[in-house]
Amino acid sequence: MLHLLLPFLVGRSHECDYPPEVKALPVCTRARLDAKQSSLAIERAVQDLLRSALGIYDLELATLQSAH
Repeated sequence: MLHLLLPFLVGRSHECDYPPEVKALPVCTRARLDAKQSSLAIERAVQDLLRSALGIYDLELATLQSAH
């Protein structure tokens, strides 16, 4: 079923890699925190973002606007 929708996709998240065909699509998101830090540091960063009423991801608006 997902393969039927592939022609309609114009972008993907920075974490999306399935099905393999989506890797050719532009990346339209990025994490607001460093995923290479410790689990505790990630948890604290997520809590700080949520307390600030921010999401943990940013949208790449220019990429989305240029997608066809």
